Amino acid sequence: MEVRVHATGYISSSFLHGRGTDYGNRVGPHTLGTMHIHHIHYKVDLDVDGQLNSLESQDMEYEFVKDPWSAQNTIERPHLRRERLEREDEAAFPLNVPLPRYLSFVSPNPNRWGHPRSYRIQVISFAGKHLPTNSSMERSVSWGRYQLAVTRRKEEEPTSTSVYNQNDPWTPTVAFADFINNETITNQVSWASWGGEKLNPVGSEPLLLSQSQPEQLLGWQSPAQPE
Repeated sequence: MEVRVHATGYISSSFLHGRGTDYGNRVGPHTLGTMHIHHIHYKVDLDVDGQLNSLESQDMEYEFVKDPWSAQNTIERPHLRRERLEREDEAAFPLNVPLPRYLSFVSPNPNRWGHPRSYRIQVISFAGKHLPTNSSMERSVSWGRYQLAVTRRKEEEPTSTSVYNQNDPWTPTVAFADFINNETITNQVSWASWGGEKLNPVGSEPLLLSQSQPEQLLGWQSPAQPE
């Protein structure tokens, strides 16, 4: 299952004057193609074979073992480390911090091979730089701190922001950072960021260069049915 966003249409532009090229590229005699950011926050509420799902990470590590053919030497053998992430603070991944190699929503019900049935979530694109957290406006877009965050599902937390935040970003109606308070995350919902900085080069006017960014949910251990 893939969600793909395309940014199309006319470029974001303004009248060129003064130090305008500090904020974009000149694309015409009196036109500035302005630098800007597209940023979208997805809510992914996925139930895998029931609602009592949890979050599991899988990563590769090396273990030292004796070489069976050369007892005086050791070798590094790759092995799979699985970990259940039990609380919201463990499952909030800031921008520009490496994600675990695999992150999956897992069911307590195993397939016939003993693996929990699961879907992997793969975050492929996100904006490169967020507002500084000491900014007086940052709480209104605090969801942008994270490339992926998993929280306990609550009816009183239906969205990560509010249309009113743009009118008064200094006292936001909804602050996503408040959702992450280290609760347990069985029956969870994930929030994934998509974004990209846009800087229009000369020759792109009047249309925006097409930009496509995907997010994916991949069946991970689902084909083998329970016994």
